[in-house]
Amino acid sequence: MSTNSSSPLEQARLLLEEHIASGGDAANFEALCAEHPDHASDLRRLRKQAPTDQNASLFHPQRTPVPTTSGPWGLSAGKTLGDFTLIQRLGRGGMGEVWEAQQKSLGRKVALKLLLPERV
Repeated sequence: MSTNSSSPLEQARLLLEEHIASGGDAANFEALCAEHPDHASDLRRLRKQAPTDQNASLFHPQRTPVPTTSGPWGLSAGKTLGDFTLIQRLGRGGMGEVWEAQQKSLGRKVALKLLLPERV
């Protein structure tokens, strides 16, 4: 994560989005706060403000998938974007969407954040 060009709150938001997208639970959330003490208070405040489906993923890694079709891009599970095959949409926020994806070249699952067209 690049920390130079964004506000501390935006940095905390990105950290929390990455945590949620990776299936983080409550214990891992506290570890995240310990790793980033300068963002801990913002992280805790953002977690309380997160939509219920995102908050639930902090405590229950087995998430209920959100709908698999996506707004302005018309994306769906199974679609390939470059080296990535989309599996399921994990969430949507003000900046864009986060998808669970399979990176073909390295054979690993990743969280892929797609920015909304008006944010690019």
